[in-house]
Amino acid sequence: MIALNLAGITFLEQEVVRHFLADRIHLEQKCFVKLEGNESSTYDADFSVNVNIGEDDNITTHRIGWIPRTSTVSKYMNQAYMKKDNERYARECERLRLLEILRGNIHTDITINLVDPYGIINNILFIEGEKFFNEGSNNMDRKLASVSCRFEYPNP
Repeated sequence: MIALNLAGITFLEQEVVRHFLADRIHLEQKCFVKLEGNESSTYDADFSVNVNIGEDDNITTHRIGWIPRTSTVSKYMNQAYMKKDNERYARECERLRLLEILRGNIHTDITINLVDPYGIINNILFIEGEKFFNEGSNNMDRKLASVSCRFEYPNP
């Protein structure tokens, strides 16, 4: 199993953020990954993470973030190295290792196996002022700070 934070949540549509705050998008909800565009590179492809909301005949799909690119995590590793932050550097190295495994498996499932990779939302974090919360409670003053998903791929 591989779990990691999604990228791009600050650019989500307000409707999606409201769904998070109202608990319509919630922990343990099933999510799925789609390849956006025709990118053939495993590590540069744009993989969006999506959820379905609604009942039988009225289902809408919403993007809740992106699988981070390896170049983004490499940038964070370089920043930690330049600041001589060994703890953060080690964390980002592990994140890069897991991300490469995850992106490789997702790319294989989408382009070769022709299946949509599924995962589960395993953490949602909100911020209000200086405090962090794990629930939205329909408080529109809270901002979405982090969304994490886990995928059932082996972690060698």
